[in-house]
Amino acid sequence: MNKNLSWMNKLNFVNTQNLVNEMKVDIEKRSEGPDAVTVAFDAEWSAYETGPPASLLQISLQDVSYIVDVDVLPRDVVRPFVEMIFSHHKIHKLGFHYEEDLYKLLKADSLKGCSALNRPENISCILRLVIALIDESVKRENAVEILKEFEVNNIGSPRNEIDRRRSHTRSLSSLCESLLGLPLDKREQLFVWTRRPLRALQLRYAAMDAFCLRLFHDRCKKWAEKLGMTIQEITSISKG
Repeated sequence: MNKNLSWMNKLNFVNTQNLVNEMKVDIEKRSEGPDAVTVAFDAEWSAYETGPPASLLQISLQDVSYIVDVDVLPRDVVRPFVEMIFSHHKIHKLGFHYEEDLYKLLKADSLKGCSALNRPENISCILRLVIALIDESVKRENAVEILKEFEVNNIGSPRNEIDRRRSHTRSLSSLCESLLGLPLDKREQLFVWTRRPLRALQLRYAAMDAFCLRLFHDRCKKWAEKLGMTIQEITSISKG
């Protein structure tokens, strides 16, 4: 039996103006509370092309995931939404080696010149959160117990993983297997994302990377609590 990470929350494919408006209202409402709302994100592009732009933007919240079709949506519809998300200080953006995702999104015709993608507000990398948690853990007298509880010994050296700039997919799947116990299902990894229509299986695959980042974030919250810290404190350290 092929055991991979395959559970998810509700999934919405966003490819019309009305659906973009509904998604925007949903996310803005969530950001109106006293605390920032965490939005995990990822992008997909075609591996068969040279220097391809992003075709999809995946966004995952606590109970719903959105796949935004940046290939199909008009510029005047999708760009204002992306500007809102990435410039909003009450929306915490969570990515994984996200610099390449932002670069690929900026190459999409519908998002060229999107200033918020060049200077995103309140953004963090999950791997850097893990590194910060490891650094804080080793300062504790019960470091071995903490690292064993969160299975850090299976991760290897995350600093080297950043320095070597291993592939986005393999690194994320490896981290997923280490912290969540199951790898990501990568059977659709080389799909040509510019072809339409997309199959349901491909949409679930596209949403999975961003969804698992939310699971990582929940795991990191528990890890921070074990250290007597908040996830906000760990996030601040990870950006230092």
